[in-house]
Amino acid sequence: MNYCGINFLAVIVAAFLANALGGLWYSPLMFQKKWMELLGIDAAKAEEMKVGMGKAFAASLLSELVMSSMLAVIMVFLPGMSLLNGMAAGLLVWMGFVLPTGGLNYLFQGKPFKLYIIDMGYHAAALMIMGGVLGMWR
Repeated sequence: MNYCGINFLAVIVAAFLANALGGLWYSPLMFQKKWMELLGIDAAKAEEMKVGMGKAFAASLLSELVMSSMLAVIMVFLPGMSLLNGMAAGLLVWMGFVLPTGGLNYLFQGKPFKLYIIDMGYHAAALMIMGGVLGMWR
């Protein structure tokens, strides 16, 4: 499953691992309570939101597949890929594209800075996981 230097199985595994991290990141074990508080979501609203969760989870996985695919394309052009180099590539993509665009969105939408930290932290960790998998599994 390798084409033009891209291992498509690695792309899929990287996306699924990032998705699993999202499930943990926004769970009661990590940031769910604070995240909901910062968004103004109470228990009643949380129950309402459960109705559309299937679509949200599917969209999340699709987004992570796109991110993983594009990171794989970028990494084809980088020499000496390994677990650590892949993680560094993911971190650099996050720093160069996700962090600044996310910051602009939060700034113009007036969202709390703590929410920005939680969400951007997830994206940093997810891209580093994706990069690590893609770098290690060439």
